Amino acid sequence: MKPIHSLTGLVAATHTPFKSDGSLNLAVVETQAARLLAAGVSAAFINGTTGECLSLSLEERRTLAQRWFEVARGTDLKISVHVGSNCLPDARALATQAEQLGATRSPRLPRATSSRGTSTRSLRGAPTSPPPRRSTRCDAAANPGQPPFPDVKDMTQPKSETTRPVKRTLTLLATLLLAPLAALHAADKPSLLPANWDPAQSGNRVMEGLVRITAPHVKGAHDAQFVCVGKHAYIVSTDNDVQPGHSAGEREYCVLSAVNLRTLTVEQIVPLAKSEQAFANVTLPKGMCFVPRILHIAEDTLRCYFASQPSDQEAVTWFRDFDMRTRQFEPSIHKAKLKTAAGTFDMEPRHFHADAVAQGFTKPPVNQGLYIFDSFKEFDGRRYVALNNFPGKQNALAVLHDDFATFEVIGHYNEPQSQQLSESAVNRLPDGTWMAIVRNDAGNYHFTTSQDGKTWSIAEPKPFVPNGLNSKPTFDKFGGVYYLGWQSCKLPPVAK
Repeated sequence: MKPIHSLTGLVAATHTPFKSDGSLNLAVVETQAARLLAAGVSAAFINGTTGECLSLSLEERRTLAQRWFEVARGTDLKISVHVGSNCLPDARALATQAEQLGATRSPRLPRATSSRGTSTRSLRGAPTSPPPRRSTRCDAAANPGQPPFPDVKDMTQPKSETTRPVKRTLTLLATLLLAPLAALHAADKPSLLPANWDPAQSGNRVMEGLVRITAPHVKGAHDAQFVCVGKHAYIVSTDNDVQPGHSAGEREYCVLSAVNLRTLTVEQIVPLAKSEQAFANVTLPKGMCFVPRILHIAEDTLRCYFASQPSDQEAVTWFRDFDMRTRQFEPSIHKAKLKTAAGTFDMEPRHFHADAVAQGFTKPPVNQGLYIFDSFKEFDGRRYVALNNFPGKQNALAVLHDDFATFEVIGHYNEPQSQQLSESAVNRLPDGTWMAIVRNDAGNYHFTTSQDGKTWSIAEPKPFVPNGLNSKPTFDKFGGVYYLGWQSCKLPPVAK
């Protein structure tokens, strides 16, 4: 397989993180990647012998590789994937996945067997649980009281202590295996801000470096989103040619701008959709085209979503694909789909509202305002996004199916309905808990959490956002650090 990137600098062979029951602990990967980047490491070598490849199933190795690439996307960390296996079809499957993900290298080790003729296993889960003897993790979980390596007499504990981990003969081995991971968790947390950081000066520097990405005739722009692919940023935005802001009604349209990240120059501006535009398969009704979103779905393909909002009928969310090689949109547009408990429908506000009503929502329906609101986020190989109906004061977490067209509602978060919760940003915390920050048009921002994405807590303000205004929030994570963005009516004091 031909590598996509050169491999230079420090390469770290990473440990595979596990939970106490022996399953993969994918939440730790973000922390591992952040520590490698902070230490100046150029690439992570995953699924190797240090990563316990001989103890992992094919599906576990594929899942772990997918997670590393999700975490490393948008950073300088390269990923090298070991694809060797005792099973040739497995090796082929791993190599195919590595190539599709864009692995820098994909080394292969020869077949490895122990003196007993079976693949060796190391201390998965040690020292919190006994390592299994020539058996699967399921066997170990089913027999937690069995001593490890019972055929090696001098390594077993007395009978009364068989439920405790081996601590004597294996102490040094366990320490060598787990010390890097322990150091990863025990290391002092670095300061997130440099000494004497001035938010006003930092903000000024950002403002001074802004690049206009709209055409010269544009008077107002709103609701932009972007993805970076290679040396370019592709930005979708809502523009109008008549007035500042975003209150131009049917004269608002959607465009895509291609920006060279090295020179910060706009190389091309391509129209996406506008009122009454005739496409190869359909003509849009009279009305604004609003709130575009963008996603990199294939090597050379971007998918751009937008809402068409006629004033006298139900709004519809559409998508259109962009070819980065030709810098052209396909001639047709297609309707996005919304999957709820009642079925799969065209993505329209009425279906979103009906699903919320079934969960106790009592506010009246509106025929517009359903948007793919937050940025797309990937966890465990799946893409999630917050859906919103701004005028309807309605929010939900959704998962995007692999067809990149169907948005399935997982759970609504609209409580307390006494507030005016209108726009949100969502993310998942290291322990797996979902958290959303929600704009409140009746006061300060509210926060809500969920363990499964389906059932959410009653939202409430938090003290770390004391003076919020009613504007869209952001909630992102880069390099292991969460970034929360909101509009405040009062600047916080600057630490001296």
